[in-house]
Amino acid sequence: MSIININTGFAMKKLVILIFGLLFAAGYLVSRAQSSQSSDETADVDSTVSVIGWFSKCDTLEYWILQGEWKIDGADTLKTTGIATKVRIVVTDSTSEGYKMDYTFLEIEGDTIENSPLNNIQNRITEKLGRKIIGHTVHFETDELGEITRITNLDKIKKQVKSLFNSAMSELASIPEIKEVKKYGIDITKLADKIDSDQLVEGYLEELKLMFLHHGSRFYLGKRCVHEDATETKYENDVCTTVGFDSEDGSYFIATDVENIIPPSALKAVLGEVVGTMMSDDLAEAVKNEMDSQIKLIGIVGSYLRNEYLGDGWPYSILKQESSTINGQGKLRQTYMYLAYYSVRN
Repeated sequence: MSIININTGFAMKKLVILIFGLLFAAGYLVSRAQSSQSSDETADVDSTVSVIGWFSKCDTLEYWILQGEWKIDGADTLKTTGIATKVRIVVTDSTSEGYKMDYTFLEIEGDTIENSPLNNIQNRITEKLGRKIIGHTVHFETDELGEITRITNLDKIKKQVKSLFNSAMSELASIPEIKEVKKYGIDITKLADKIDSDQLVEGYLEELKLMFLHHGSRFYLGKRCVHEDATETKYENDVCTTVGFDSEDGSYFIATDVENIIPPSALKAVLGEVVGTMMSDDLAEAVKNEMDSQIKLIGIVGSYLRNEYLGDGWPYSILKQESSTINGQGKLRQTYMYLAYYSVRN
C-alpha cells in the first residue's frame, strides 16, 4: 500500500513537519536566519566590554561539548538525540602579532535515550565513525586579540571531513529504517546532494569558531534590542543582546537572542526547494499540494547564544540553542560547551 493513501491528511501534515525539521537540521533555515553581530567600535570605554585573549604559549584547556535535539509539540518537549565530544586546545606559539593553536578531538560518546529510534540510528553511526575522528587536529592561527585568522591545515581538514561524510552516508543508507522509508519514495540520503564541501567544513569547525567568535569585538554593557524588517537575504527578526561584567574577578558574558518570522510563502518556497530531491514525483506532488493546505501560519526560527569568558579571554561556558517550529511543532537543537581542564601561565 502506498504511503500516499494512508490517512492522507494526517500523514501528509506529519511529512511536511518532518521535512521542515530535516531542513532545519541540515542548516537550510538557520543559515538564512542567522544575524551577524557587529562590534561597537565607537562605544564609550567605561560602558563596554572588549573581548581580548591574553593567552600564553603552552596554555592547555579541555572542553566537553554536549549536543542534543528535542522534539517540540506545543508546550511539550522530548529529547531525541544526544552526543558528547571532548576536545583540547593548546597554544603552540605566542608572539606580539598573534597565536598559533591546536584543536584536537579526544573522545566522542553517544547518549542512551530510551524510545528514540533517531538516537539509536545516530549512536550506531557515532560508534563506527567516532574512532575515525579521535586524534584529528585542527591547526589554526589568531591575531593578537584572539580572532581566528587562518586554518593552516585546511586542505587536510577538507579531505578528512569529506571522507567522514561519505562514510556516514554509507552507514545511513545501510540502516533498515532508512531502507524501509525508501520503499515509499522517500530517500533522505539525497539531501546530501545539496550539501557542499564548505558546509561540511563549517559544521566540523563550528564549535571551535564559537569559542573565538567575539574576540576582537567590543560590546555595550546592559541589554539592547532591535527589530529588522525582512529583506531579500534575511527574514523579519527581533534581536536582543545582553552583556554583563563581574568587576570582582574580571569575567564577563555576551548573550544574543534572535527570533526570525518566516511567512507561509517563504516556508513553502524553502520546503518545496528540496522535496523533489528526496522524493518520487508522485509523492513530491502530493507533499507540495499538502503545503498549500497545511502551511497557513508563520514559522519561527529562533536562536540563542551565550558566551561566558574568564578575565584572560578564555571561554569557560558556551550555550547555543536553535529552534524551528511550524504550527506549534518542530525541533530544538542545543550545544553546551564547558571548561573541564584549565592550565595556563599567569
